Amino acid sequence: MQSHIGRVVRVTALVAVMFLVVAPASAGNLKIFGAYLDSGDVGSFGGAGARYASSDTLGWEIGVTGYLESDEIDFGELDIDSDSIDTIAWDLGARVSISELFFFSVGVSYFQFDADYGHVEDEWGYYGTLGATMGGKTFRFFIEGMYRDIEATIEYRDFDIVEDAVALDIGGFGINAGLEWRF
Repeated sequence: MQSHIGRVVRVTALVAVMFLVVAPASAGNLKIFGAYLDSGDVGSFGGAGARYASSDTLGWEIGVTGYLESDEIDFGELDIDSDSIDTIAWDLGARVSISELFFFSVGVSYFQFDADYGHVEDEWGYYGTLGATMGGKTFRFFIEGMYRDIEATIEYRDFDIVEDAVALDIGGFGINAGLEWRF
């Protein structure tokens, strides 16, 4: 588990540094947040992320969220009682501010998976958010509800022969909360 946390921290730090370098060249905002996702078949994920939006009113956004170890997968007939899956979601979407306080966004996500026992191919999905911000002109607190839609198949192999493949509904409702820096 320590290596999974280290990987998410490194990816989030890399994206945050990239955004901090790009940020002064444009008007927008940068969010650093904690994340929670309650998915269909896989259980719940906790994690962290960073997202850059090109504008406070109408624009595009790009971000990354690392979800750590959902281990509520039970596969009945297989010899494996449970598995653990880590997920990194790379997001690209459009953001609209309804007012100074409220916003929503929609977009596509590229999901990278890492399973302890099985193999999961990376997949595409989509997301939508509805959120609110509060605070000063530069630094603000935000909270947003999120829905992610993604399906994947986990394959269990023995000597490179696929023994079983299980379809997973990994999408679901979640919540992100953290700090927003407007510039």
